[in-house]
Amino acid sequence: MEVKKQTEVTEVKYEIAGSYVHFVKFGHGPKNMVMVSGISLVGFEGRGGSIANQYKIFHDEYSCYYFDRRRFIEEGVGIFDFAKDIYSILKSEGVESADFLGVSQGGMISLAIALEHPEMVRSLVLGSSAPYKTEIAGKTGADWKKHLAAGEVHAFNILFYQRIYSRRFFEKHKRALDRLANIGTADDCVRFIRLLEAVESYDVRSRLHELRCPCFVIGAAMDETLGIDGSECLAEALGCKYYVYPEGSHTAYDEEKDYEKRVKDFLDEVYA
Repeated sequence: MEVKKQTEVTEVKYEIAGSYVHFVKFGHGPKNMVMVSGISLVGFEGRGGSIANQYKIFHDEYSCYYFDRRRFIEEGVGIFDFAKDIYSILKSEGVESADFLGVSQGGMISLAIALEHPEMVRSLVLGSSAPYKTEIAGKTGADWKKHLAAGEVHAFNILFYQRIYSRRFFEKHKRALDRLANIGTADDCVRFIRLLEAVESYDVRSRLHELRCPCFVIGAAMDETLGIDGSECLAEALGCKYYVYPEGSHTAYDEEKDYEKRVKDFLDEVYA
């Protein structure tokens, strides 16, 4: 296990399943919080400080764990395999129970952990996520895979940015995003395709009634990656607290300034 420490931030490469899972630890509170990210072409290794800063509202009350997926992914690996990885790592870290925040595919993984190991999940926040592969997700994934299969990194990244970010954000940061669009290798492209394929057989709608923990669903009306349908399905089936950003994009969890506070307010209610 490789560990790199920054000021109050620790980045870890945890060896598992013939690969490794990269995660970031930060915060120093007595409660545990697990965050599972959405997918990206190159991951967030080396960016632990900026991640910790984004979630600084939790530092005093929580010890936080922010997870990616396996770095090397074999064919046929699915959402429940990723959930098993994270559960195993948390157990090795001595975490028996935590509040979970999962966004996009990270929400699917968090939901899988809650279904398979309910004792681990004290509460669950699902942002821009779904309990199945939505129609929009299928179309978006197919468009992305065309560029990935052809090794067209720049074209893929630009389309990726256009689908996950709001038009306002994309236009404002267009030059910077164009420069970032050149980052990524052939291996990264293969990995991303397998991340997309991990959702193919994922559908837990028939199991949502099993959840007993407090839940909060946060959707985005302008989500062009998964659409709003998945959030609506979750909120209706769970009968839980639900909020929609009316002008929000898929990455409302990064763009909306009050996102972390909404999550914190929900958790404060859970512990009240």
